[in-house]
Parts: sequence; C-alpha cells; structure tokens
Amino acid sequence: MREAVSQFGQERFLRERGAWWYRRLFWEAGVLGQALYLEAEAIGIRATGIGCYFDDLFHGLLGIKGHGFQDLYHFTVGGPVEDRRIQTLPPYAHLEREGRSGERPSN
Repeated sequence: MREAVSQFGQERFLRERGAWWYRRLFWEAGVLGQALYLEAEAIGIRATGIGCYFDDLFHGLLGIKGHGFQDLYHFTVGGPVEDRRIQTLPPYAHLEREGRSGERPSN
C-alpha cells in the first residue's frame, strides 16, 4: 500500500503495472480511507470520504493538468460544527404529523 501512495496515480506507475492497476489504486485509496475512519473514531472525531465527484472540474480547481496525477478520493477529518440553521427531525416525522404511523394497512 505504501508504494501505491508514494506513486499515487502517476502515468509511469500505471504503464509499469498495466491498466488493471488503475482499479487497484481506487481500492488502495478506499483502504486508506477506512483506516482514517477507524482512527478518527478512535480519537473521538469524525471523518467522511468522497469518492465520486467531477474529476476534470476538480483537477482544474487544483491546477492539475494532464494525467500525471489523478485525484482518486477526497477525505476530511475533524470535529462537528453545529449549525443552528439546520433542523434535525426524527425519521418519518412527516408521517406522524399527518396522523399516519407509517404502518402498512392490515388485510
């Protein structure tokens, strides 16, 4: 895994190992993400990974040109920030307000 991280997404790396390794790089990124999830939880903070986004748009934002480096997985770690503008309701609260319990009708 360390080797994949040190040469993450480089064209030469993929040429040496073949196109099949591109899929493996995503797997390796997921393994690293899982380790970060576990470590964050162990020390009492939270984490989230994002592996699906508009690659070309984000590469442009980062100033990445060409295919020498590719962004495979985003990951953030940190503590919660309470936003009082956001209201959190229990699941199916809208059914309770309408007088429906969400149960299926009996036959």
